Amino acid sequence: MKTDQKRLTSFILRESVDKNLALQALAVVDPFFLEANVGLYPLDVAWHVDKGAAMAALDKAFDKPVTGLQIFAGTAGAGLDANDALPGDILPAAVQVMNLFRDELYVQLDAEQIKELTDTLYETLGLMIHRNVMTVYAPFLQQLDTNDANTLALTPLACIFYLLGFAMLGDVGMFQRLKPLVELCRHSVPIGESASEPGKWLLLAG
Repeated sequence: MKTDQKRLTSFILRESVDKNLALQALAVVDPFFLEANVGLYPLDVAWHVDKGAAMAALDKAFDKPVTGLQIFAGTAGAGLDANDALPGDILPAAVQVMNLFRDELYVQLDAEQIKELTDTLYETLGLMIHRNVMTVYAPFLQQLDTNDANTLALTPLACIFYLLGFAMLGDVGMFQRLKPLVELCRHSVPIGESASEPGKWLLLAG
């Protein structure tokens, strides 16, 4: 199974009010296609994650202070251990993205545009992202329940969805707010925020 970048590009450009902004958004998404087509989702190894950039991206997207990061390695032999346990009170990043941006986007796009964006993005890229994350980071994800694992694997797709949606509307401010978050997802995927320690975020690395 391959991605279909041409189909997504055609849809976004057709529906966008600002073609230049749409092209900028598509350029941000382009590397995800390159990696998905070869069955990869390469993340930075934990000790190479740029914590400053990660914190800045999260702070900008969610508009609240980020006070700390905890990074988990997701590849074979790395995952969790007894001394590095994933907390049980996580507010998933994908859910936070949806709760924060959904209403603002959905009141501006019509129902048909939302459905087509959802279907087109998932069928052209999202399915491959989900499959690759679930496969490459199975050593980490197997320690989560099925719903939590799927939510985490779809986090990059959720971020891309809203980036493209606001780009279609020509909303430069929202594009700039979400762009660093999408770029972060290429290096380390946000797992979520600690409910008991607000401002502390958890990231999945390679």
